[in-house]
Parts: sequence; C-alpha cells; structure tokens
Amino acid sequence: PVIKLHSSLSGVAEERLPEMYFSFLANYKLAFIMFNLIPYLALRVMQ
Repeated sequence: PVIKLHSSLSGVAEERLPEMYFSFLANYKLAFIMFNLIPYLALRVMQ
C-alpha cells in the first residue's frame, strides 16, 4: 500500500521505489557519519 501511494505521489515506477529507498537510507547514514560522528571523534582525539 505504501509503495503504491508513494508511486502515485511522486510519479516514479513502483519497481524503482525500493532501490530509491535504500539509496536514500545509505545517503542519510553517510551524512550522519560525516556531520556527527567524525567531528565527535576529532574532538575526542584533541583532548
């Protein structure tokens, strides 16, 4: 049901949506690491 809703709202084919979901999650995880974890580790090393 969710895939059909997202497909109709975004105009993307239903077959392509799972790939886009995983791509988004991978990019979100990378952004989290880049902007949160790496600066935290740098500050911990400087102490």
